[in-house]
Amino acid sequence: MEPATIISIIALGVSALSALFSIYFWRDAHRPLVTARIVVAMSGNVAGALVLLVENNGNRPAKNIKLSVREEDLIAMLAPEQHCIIPQEIRDVFDGRTLIPVLKSEGNVSNAFGLISTSGNSTWIPAFKFDLPISISYQDFRSRNFSHNINLRIAYDDAFAGASWSSPP
Repeated sequence: MEPATIISIIALGVSALSALFSIYFWRDAHRPLVTARIVVAMSGNVAGALVLLVENNGNRPAKNIKLSVREEDLIAMLAPEQHCIIPQEIRDVFDGRTLIPVLKSEGNVSNAFGLISTSGNSTWIPAFKFDLPISISYQDFRSRNFSHNINLRIAYDDAFAGASWSSPP
């Protein structure tokens, strides 16, 4: 075989491999990316109302989004006075029949997620000990399935460690 033929075959192989990598990375970059986090919706000097925020940070819509959690993990995060009494608004979030039918790209949806309090009527254990492992599963509009595990933590949007100064009036 002549050297020019060998070089052409190698160049063809490199081109085919490059095309496959381009397709793979394009598909991976152009998909929904659904995440969840707990945010403090309102807070005062005694308690804070929590919201579970589900967001699609990808550049394609997502469908059939389900959140799931192991019940023992959920119970472990409840405040001692709440153990074995999972509030209905939280139970509904992780119910296998509950799903978010469609979530547009850069869209979000939220649900009440209990209270965090220093006065003893908290839904959850203290925020600095809170780490709830959940699973998120969803599809894109080509019915490709995606699933990943994340840990939910209580987060303050204006203060990453939970304390901030008020803006001057």
